[in-house]
Amino acid sequence: MEQGNSIFIEEIIEKKQIETQFQPILSAKKNKVAGLEALSRGYHAAAGWISPVTLFSQAAAAGLSLELDRLCRAKALEAFAGLHSEELLFLNIDTGVIAADTVGSKHLLEAVQEAGIKPQQVVIEIVEAKASDVAALKQFIHNYKEYGFTIAIDDIGNGYSNLDRILQIKPDILKIDRGLCRDIGNDYYKQEIFTSLVSLSRRIGALVVAEGVETKEEVMMSFELGADLLQGYYFAKPQKLNGAVTYANGSIFAEFKKSKIDKIRQGVKRQRVCESVMTCMLQVLEGCAAENFSKRLQALAEQYNHMEYLYIVDAAGVQVTDSICSSRHPACKNHSLFQVAGKGADQSLKDYYLHMMAGKDCYISEPYLSLATGNVCITSSAAFTDREGRRFIVCADFEPRSDF
Repeated sequence: MEQGNSIFIEEIIEKKQIETQFQPILSAKKNKVAGLEALSRGYHAAAGWISPVTLFSQAAAAGLSLELDRLCRAKALEAFAGLHSEELLFLNIDTGVIAADTVGSKHLLEAVQEAGIKPQQVVIEIVEAKASDVAALKQFIHNYKEYGFTIAIDDIGNGYSNLDRILQIKPDILKIDRGLCRDIGNDYYKQEIFTSLVSLSRRIGALVVAEGVETKEEVMMSFELGADLLQGYYFAKPQKLNGAVTYANGSIFAEFKKSKIDKIRQGVKRQRVCESVMTCMLQVLEGCAAENFSKRLQALAEQYNHMEYLYIVDAAGVQVTDSICSSRHPACKNHSLFQVAGKGADQSLKDYYLHMMAGKDCYISEPYLSLATGNVCITSSAAFTDREGRRFIVCADFEPRSDF
């Protein structure tokens, strides 16, 4: 780094030329501001406003990361104190400065107490991937949880987060990175990763924040997939604290409620259609001779436009027909790992088989991505008996649409 920049950062720290702004974090279910993330930038007469990224990179190059980190915290606490007794304060901590010789300093605890803020009101945000001393980081987190602070892991899903460390740290909040939230409404893979992170958070007792949401579609999908809190330009840019915190587009939560009800109705309709189709299929298959199964399945596959595959398994879960598709169906993946199951395949551990063995008359799965075709599909199954009175299960994979 150039000497001039080093002088800038030293002067900024010495003169405390840091401005703190706060970005609202909204509770999706309560439609209110739940917290405020403190974001810092520097100012120098010769350089003007300095972004956080530049500011902290200059501090790191000058060996002043700890000093800058503590100054930013102090400025945030000063601006927040006395103004907001209900919201949580989200404070970013540079995990690179957490080391064995600083982990027991209680510097942050004392700064929070001196500002008149309760530890229970402060969320410590960390990026675990940037920690240089993992043992010290774990001790720091343990200590501050004991003091009453809440721990959030930032930038989840950006490609650097270590899931093993997440489970070791046991955070209270997971903040899902903007990169995963961007255009999530049009990306099924992102949706599934997001859903998996929500599932992980539930298992470890954590909340989920969708970070950096900028569009209505991103907000709606993040909320639908299980986000507890939302943060991004769609609601508000970082702002100075001058009394009440302002944000836009609060009406989207009522809109989401309506959309959710509509989707539930669509799901109910889709299930009824599935059940109706399965009833028609059973009428064709009930009492059929086993040697005619494939011929009957082919006719059924041609009858329903959105059917992908049909096949039959016996009472032991062994597939007794090939997977039959209609002439309209595109070719599936060529790799052997992703080929559709054929006659003789053991299906006894599949969900549909287990549900049928547990006593269900008809099973309809949630939408999932088919390994065989790469398409989103639904599996529906129902039991019937052949001409000899033997029990079989017919299974149908089809596109998750409300009509056929």
